[in-house]
Amino acid sequence: MGITKEELLKKFNTSKTKEIYVKAWGAKVTIKKLTIAEEDKVQSSLLQDATPEELKDGKIKVKISNAQESNLLRVSYALVKPKMKPAELGALSVEAQKGIDEIIKALDEWDKPKKQKAKS
Repeated sequence: MGITKEELLKKFNTSKTKEIYVKAWGAKVTIKKLTIAEEDKVQSSLLQDATPEELKDGKIKVKISNAQESNLLRVSYALVKPKMKPAELGALSVEAQKGIDEIIKALDEWDKPKKQKAKS
């Protein structure tokens, strides 16, 4: 038997939150996993300046400014508390970057598939 829509929505819901301590900020924040649509916007922001030729041959050079914009967008989508827009995150002093990096790392680790324990 296949999976029902309700089972699929429950299994992959993005309303689950996680509180993490951001050492660089000296504070706890609450994050959530991104939806498929949100992650697509994050990835698209990396390619916003790509030419049709680059997209066709797959040899895309990502600008540093696009990578930073992408990171700010990803953290903005993930932050539940405090809720912040990408522009607000970008307006923080450069010392806040380490905290943004910590949040991105926490999201990456949260998204890693859990290893199944081997049955003996």
